[in-house]
Amino acid sequence: MKQITLFCLLLISGFWGGGGIAFALYPTEACTIADSNLNLSIGCIDVKGAKYHAALTFIKGQPGEEGRWAYMGEATKISDEGLSIDQIKQCGTMDEQLNIHLACVNANGTLYDARLTPIALNTWTLSSADELVTDGEFGAESTADCTPTLNPDWVTNPFLPLEIPNDGQTTCDFYEFGWRSYLYLMASNTDNPELRNFQVAADYPIFEPDGNSCDGNEAENPLKVTLTKLPQIETQAGGGAVLYDQNTNVVFYSVAFSQNLCDAARTATPEAANLPHNTLELKMSWKVLEAQDPDNFIEMTADIDGVGDDEHLGMLGFHLAYGTPLHPELVWASFEHKDNAPACLQTDPEDKLWTMTSSDSVACIMNPTDACLTASNFNKPSNGTNANPITGTPTNVCRVYPQGTAPIDFKGSENINNVTSMNNQAANLLPPPGSDNMLAVLSNYTNIGMLWVSDIKAPSGSPSGSSTNQRGALQLANSTMETTFQGTLKVVNNALTATPTNGNCLACHNYTPGSTAAPFTTSHIFSTIVANIKK
Repeated sequence: MKQITLFCLLLISGFWGGGGIAFALYPTEACTIADSNLNLSIGCIDVKGAKYHAALTFIKGQPGEEGRWAYMGEATKISDEGLSIDQIKQCGTMDEQLNIHLACVNANGTLYDARLTPIALNTWTLSSADELVTDGEFGAESTADCTPTLNPDWVTNPFLPLEIPNDGQTTCDFYEFGWRSYLYLMASNTDNPELRNFQVAADYPIFEPDGNSCDGNEAENPLKVTLTKLPQIETQAGGGAVLYDQNTNVVFYSVAFSQNLCDAARTATPEAANLPHNTLELKMSWKVLEAQDPDNFIEMTADIDGVGDDEHLGMLGFHLAYGTPLHPELVWASFEHKDNAPACLQTDPEDKLWTMTSSDSVACIMNPTDACLTASNFNKPSNGTNANPITGTPTNVCRVYPQGTAPIDFKGSENINNVTSMNNQAANLLPPPGSDNMLAVLSNYTNIGMLWVSDIKAPSGSPSGSSTNQRGALQLANSTMETTFQGTLKVVNNALTATPTNGNCLACHNYTPGSTAAPFTTSHIFSTIVANIKK
């Protein structure tokens, strides 16, 4: 249906051009991407000698009117060092009269040479679009260098990989690596079938910010979290925000890590340049389960108030960060429950009881106004204090980039396809809901992207530096763990639009190869583990 709609819209807007321009062996990774709504993701455009990643939003015209493209402020300045030779050669241009020339636009697998003419401030209409005639090697699949595959054996015989397959030559290798790791961590432990592999404290100790995480003095049930044994972690990464779900309960956080970090902490020296090989760090967000909540969560028990029996908690989000010999920067993968929150930019969100979004705020997503956007206060939780109450005013959350990708991101379309493809494959391969297999509940969770660096000999980037060495989901931010880092929202022409913050996992957990500080900037818990183990 989307392909038919796209075809019709292109005909209406006059996107179909003339006889065609011969252009063999066109490097499609340098093309501007037109998505199913005709929004343009421009990988490179030259404006007065400076180059930018930019995005133009398509606004459908009224009956009898042409559609137009509007600039909503989505642009990031880039340098030639961050571009391939093909991208530099085929960089779009804007002249002094603000006419735009895009040498290659990939619209549903067909390539066009397109020109846009300004009609108002920051607004353009299509003046011409000529189809590029190739030698047949390029089509709908040619924009990606591979298609990731979820192996059924990872579900039936989970096993933790020790390295990215094929030395990480393609993006698919990383997505396959991340999914295989996730399925292993979530699978039933062979020696203790009542526990998932990540819940075995001997292998993955629980991080204790005020105690020795490596003393082996765990409670009998490693799922047990008490106020005396482990102070509750109620704040997010970054600014320490505190979330409250729609039942007014605070969202809790827990962190675990692979046992080899304990070994490294006992012998840590200032000369250590990397975390030990095959380091795993895991971060989870949890909600208090109420009687009305569906039985579709990964669960744990915890004494959250110090009174009476333990409470039942359900997992909202799951980060895994995995460092390998070839990629010590940590490869990030993030998953979250499908009922957490709707997508901010989706005009028809599903009618359900969302964990983090009120019905009024869902209505605002469907019919946004400045007034309801202010009232909903999306993705703006309060800052944490030394004494956060366990109940409070609900926070309204929506998912700005559900696949961790903004339209202007490098290879954004390819990354969205990778995320979507692997989620769809998992839905078909996971055990059916209600079965005894511990992996069955994963059908209620979704991957929102993975993140890594391209050149391990170069820095990963930081909030104030370049992110051109990063690959995958460049806007990776879990809606319940990095709520405030997802991007900013505003209403334009009665529609919600978003501007990315580029505040992903690697922006904070930055990696500098060869630096003796690398283990302590890549990991935000290692320094505490080292300090507490030596007390």
